[in-house]
Amino acid sequence: MIFSRFGYETRPRVLPGAVFICVLLSAGGALADPATLTEVGRGKATAVTGDHLRVDGVESEIVLAGIVAPRGRIEPFAAPLADEARDALAALLAGRTVSVRPIAEASDRAGRLRAHLLRDDGLWVAAELLRQGFARVALNADTDDAGADLLAAEADARKARRGLWAHPAYAPHAAEDADQLNRDVGTFQIVAGAVTSTARRGDFMYLNFGADYRDDVTVVIPRDAWTSFRKMRPLTLTGKRIEARGWVVRHNGPEIEVRSPALLNVLD
Repeated sequence: MIFSRFGYETRPRVLPGAVFICVLLSAGGALADPATLTEVGRGKATAVTGDHLRVDGVESEIVLAGIVAPRGRIEPFAAPLADEARDALAALLAGRTVSVRPIAEASDRAGRLRAHLLRDDGLWVAAELLRQGFARVALNADTDDAGADLLAAEADARKARRGLWAHPAYAPHAAEDADQLNRDVGTFQIVAGAVTSTARRGDFMYLNFGADYRDDVTVVIPRDAWTSFRKMRPLTLTGKRIEARGWVVRHNGPEIEVRSPALLNVLD
């Protein structure tokens, strides 16, 4: 089966001509327990997609924080799974009241409310979607502290090959395969590979996956995130296998932007 992938682009600061995984992070973070966040609304919910919904009494559309579900519009290969993810979310919400708990930076670029949802029985909706295999973890700086719990829920589904993890389109791609990432522009992907070299230039650290940064995949860590990576010591990762994830975008070549060190995983 041949999968074609299409979607939108974002443009972080990068070196021209390279393939990058950009790891962007600010200092703050949300609380790991969504129950400790301030409730801004409570009501019946209606699923819009696998990670977007409406809640009675809340004006804005809500996007579930910390995860991304299959999206048939920008991932044509994912259309059946997108429907399954929407139905899974609808089943979790059916007849239930949910509590809306926004994260620190609550609004996204489209004006949607980024929030965790707790069902009336205490179920964390995003974590349950991950356990069922209908979403992947996609952390930002303000959801980073919830990362361990969300990644654990995802790992359970991934190990059991539930939902999207049974489909080859969602398998981690080899970071050495820049051609594949060129075909992945506009989609959320996980990549894995061995770091061949590292460098620090100006306001960025670079973890390279090949000899030519103009063609090969590179992880980019900006200066404002360096303090968050002190324990990891990125410049010492040469020869280590790592896994990173994010949205594939295009400049002179494809790149991935992620926003949490929890999503830069050292496999060795």
